[in-house]
Amino acid sequence: MDIDVKNLHPLEVRLLRHVAPSEDITVERIMDELGYILGQCNQAFSWLAAKGYLAEKSRKTRTFFELTELGRQQQESGTPAHRIFSLLKAEGPKSLPALAEELSLEKSDIGSAFGQLSKAGAARMNSENNAEAIAPALGGDFAVTKDLLDRGLSGALEEESLSAHEQAVMAKMAKKRSASNTPFKIIEREEVVWTLTEEGGKAKEALLAANISGNEVGQLTVEMMKEGS
Repeated sequence: MDIDVKNLHPLEVRLLRHVAPSEDITVERIMDELGYILGQCNQAFSWLAAKGYLAEKSRKTRTFFELTELGRQQQESGTPAHRIFSLLKAEGPKSLPALAEELSLEKSDIGSAFGQLSKAGAARMNSENNAEAIAPALGGDFAVTKDLLDRGLSGALEEESLSAHEQAVMAKMAKKRSASNTPFKIIEREEVVWTLTEEGGKAKEALLAANISGNEVGQLTVEMMKEGS
């Protein structure tokens, strides 16, 4: 039976003409190769899937970590732990209240950060009940934290790109919701891989035979997108 392709939207036409059977078809690929915006991709995939021309091959949730405003501040000025350690190294032992005042940090933040430093063997309370730095430099989780903040400045970090150690540190720095009080927020993106069906292959052949390019309509307006015209 002949396939009627004359009523296909230009978004559908261009996509069908561009792909081939057995190829993986993704949003990222179509945006890159055809210049579609995200909304156009999603609409074209939806239309073509409804017609049976595309089928879902796989679906995967990808996790990313994006700097929050707090994270940008900490990247620029340092985390509470880094700031405490740097001040103690530069000026010597200080009381926790003095640290809070000089660094303009909440006492609870000072207590938590100093606890991290103490547990890591980087600082301690001396005989005069003042905090003092005892390590030559901050390494371990503290170094990883700084590196993640620096890298996050260039864009969202994908979970799969992080080492096991980095993922463990990031787990303490990121939240999915109410992330304003954490350096990173968690963003989950669902990635769907599509493939051309047998019917889709026939539709492509019909388009080529009819010499329908998808460029018959110039600029696709928002109204056309909404109406599917």
